[in-house]
Amino acid sequence: MLIILGTVLMVVVLPATAVLALLLVAEATQRARERRIARQVVVTDAIDAEFGLVLAPVVTRGRGRGWRVEIAMPLDEAAMVGRVVALAHAAMRRAEPRLASLDVVLRTPTPDNADATPAADGRHRRARGGEVIAWTGTSTSRAS
Repeated sequence: MLIILGTVLMVVVLPATAVLALLLVAEATQRARERRIARQVVVTDAIDAEFGLVLAPVVTRGRGRGWRVEIAMPLDEAAMVGRVVALAHAAMRRAEPRLASLDVVLRTPTPDNADATPAADGRHRRARGGEVIAWTGTSTSRAS
Protein backbone atom coordinates (compact mmCIF):
# COMPACT_ATOMS: atom_id res chain seq x y z
CA MET A 1 0.00 0.00 0.00
CA LEU A 2 2.85 2.39 0.84
CA ILE A 3 4.54 1.70 -2.50
CA ILE A 4 1.33 2.55 -4.38
CA LEU A 5 0.92 5.80 -2.46
CA GLY A 6 4.54 6.74 -3.15
CA THR A 7 4.12 5.97 -6.83
CA VAL A 8 0.96 8.10 -7.05
CA LEU A 9 2.78 10.99 -5.39
CA MET A 10 5.71 10.73 -7.78
CA VAL A 11 3.61 10.37 -10.93
CA VAL A 12 0.73 12.78 -10.26
CA VAL A 13 1.40 15.23 -7.44
CA LEU A 14 5.05 16.21 -8.06
CA PRO A 15 4.65 17.06 -11.78
CA ALA A 16 1.44 18.98 -11.06
CA THR A 17 3.22 20.93 -8.31
CA ALA A 18 6.13 21.70 -10.61
CA VAL A 19 3.81 22.97 -13.37
CA LEU A 20 1.90 25.11 -10.87
CA ALA A 21 5.14 26.60 -9.53
CA LEU A 22 6.31 27.47 -13.06
CA LEU A 23 2.96 29.10 -13.85
CA LEU A 24 3.20 31.22 -10.69
CA VAL A 25 6.72 32.34 -11.58
CA ALA A 26 5.63 33.22 -15.13
CA GLU A 27 2.68 35.22 -13.80
CA ALA A 28 4.86 37.14 -11.33
CA THR A 29 7.36 37.94 -14.10
CA GLN A 30 4.57 39.17 -16.38
CA ARG A 31 3.11 41.39 -13.64
CA ALA A 32 6.55 42.91 -12.97
CA ARG A 33 7.02 43.62 -16.68
CA GLU A 34 3.59 45.25 -16.90
CA ARG A 35 4.37 47.44 -13.86
CA ARG A 36 7.66 48.56 -15.44
CA ILE A 37 5.92 49.41 -18.72
CA ALA A 38 3.16 51.30 -16.90
CA ARG A 39 5.75 53.39 -15.02
CA GLN A 40 7.59 54.12 -18.26
CA VAL A 41 4.36 55.30 -19.90
CA VAL A 42 3.57 57.57 -16.94
CA VAL A 43 7.02 59.20 -17.04
CA THR A 44 6.93 59.53 -20.84
CA ASP A 45 3.47 61.15 -20.73
CA ALA A 46 4.55 63.61 -18.02
CA ILE A 47 7.61 64.72 -20.01
CA ASP A 48 5.65 64.73 -23.28
CA ALA A 49 3.00 67.05 -21.80
CA GLU A 50 5.62 69.73 -21.19
CA PHE A 51 8.32 69.21 -23.83
CA GLY A 52 6.67 67.13 -26.54
CA LEU A 53 7.99 63.86 -27.90
CA VAL A 54 11.65 64.78 -27.76
CA LEU A 55 12.81 62.60 -24.84
CA ALA A 56 12.41 58.87 -24.42
CA PRO A 57 12.86 57.74 -20.80
CA VAL A 58 13.67 54.12 -20.05
CA VAL A 59 12.34 52.89 -16.70
CA THR A 60 13.83 49.83 -15.05
CA ARG A 61 13.57 48.23 -11.66
CA GLY A 62 16.81 48.89 -9.82
CA ARG A 63 18.59 46.63 -7.40
CA GLY A 64 17.08 46.65 -3.95
CA ARG A 65 13.51 47.35 -5.13
CA GLY A 66 14.11 50.95 -6.22
CA TRP A 67 13.36 52.37 -9.66
CA ARG A 68 15.75 53.84 -12.24
CA VAL A 69 14.83 56.31 -15.01
CA GLU A 70 17.39 56.87 -17.79
CA ILE A 71 16.97 59.72 -20.26
CA ALA A 72 19.31 60.73 -23.09
CA MET A 73 19.09 64.51 -23.48
CA PRO A 74 21.28 67.57 -23.99
CA LEU A 75 22.63 68.69 -20.61
CA ASP A 76 23.53 72.26 -21.54
CA GLU A 77 20.20 73.82 -20.47
CA ALA A 78 20.04 73.73 -16.67
CA ALA A 79 16.37 74.75 -16.49
CA MET A 80 15.31 71.95 -18.82
CA VAL A 81 17.43 69.39 -16.97
CA GLY A 82 15.95 70.42 -13.63
CA ARG A 83 12.41 70.34 -14.97
CA VAL A 84 12.86 66.89 -16.54
CA VAL A 85 14.18 65.50 -13.23
CA ALA A 86 11.26 67.10 -11.36
CA LEU A 87 8.74 65.73 -13.87
CA ALA A 88 10.21 62.23 -13.73
CA HIS A 89 10.23 62.25 -9.93
CA ALA A 90 6.66 63.57 -9.66
CA ALA A 91 5.35 61.08 -12.22
CA MET A 92 7.01 58.14 -10.46
CA ARG A 93 5.71 59.42 -7.11
CA ARG A 94 2.14 59.45 -8.50
CA ALA A 95 2.53 55.99 -10.03
CA GLU A 96 4.25 54.50 -6.96
CA PRO A 97 3.06 56.32 -3.78
CA ARG A 98 5.36 54.28 -1.51
CA LEU A 99 8.42 54.91 -3.66
CA ALA A 100 11.47 53.84 -1.64
CA SER A 101 14.14 55.18 -3.98
CA LEU A 102 14.44 56.59 -7.46
CA ASP A 103 17.55 57.11 -9.56
CA VAL A 104 17.23 59.54 -12.47
CA VAL A 105 20.17 59.27 -14.87
CA LEU A 106 20.54 61.85 -17.61
CA ARG A 107 23.03 61.17 -20.42
CA THR A 108 24.14 63.28 -23.32
CA PRO A 109 23.07 61.78 -26.62
CA THR A 110 25.98 60.09 -28.37
CA PRO A 111 25.94 58.33 -31.73
CA ASP A 112 25.48 54.93 -30.08
CA ASN A 113 22.58 56.00 -27.79
CA ALA A 114 21.12 58.95 -29.69
CA ASP A 115 17.62 57.48 -29.88
CA ALA A 116 17.78 56.01 -26.32
CA THR A 117 15.19 53.39 -27.10
CA PRO A 118 15.23 49.71 -26.20
CA ALA A 119 16.87 47.42 -28.70
CA ALA A 120 14.67 45.09 -30.73
CA ASP A 121 15.38 42.21 -28.35
CA GLY A 122 14.11 44.20 -25.33
CA ARG A 123 17.50 45.01 -23.81
CA HIS A 124 18.40 48.64 -23.24
CA ARG A 125 21.43 50.12 -24.89
CA ARG A 126 23.90 51.67 -22.47
CA ALA A 127 25.79 54.80 -23.33
CA ARG A 128 29.50 54.59 -23.96
CA GLY A 129 31.18 57.82 -23.10
CA GLY A 130 29.39 61.13 -22.98
CA GLU A 131 28.48 63.21 -19.98
CA VAL A 132 26.30 61.69 -17.25
CA ILE A 133 24.29 63.33 -14.49
CA ALA A 134 22.68 61.10 -11.89
CA TRP A 135 20.11 62.19 -9.35
CA THR A 136 19.02 59.89 -6.55
CA GLY A 137 15.76 60.57 -4.81
CA THR A 138 14.67 59.00 -1.55
CA SER A 139 11.41 58.96 0.33
CA THR A 140 12.34 62.35 1.80
CA SER A 141 13.06 64.00 -1.57
CA ARG A 142 10.60 66.56 -2.91
CA ALA A 143 9.72 67.44 -6.47
CA SER A 144 7.83 70.49 -7.64
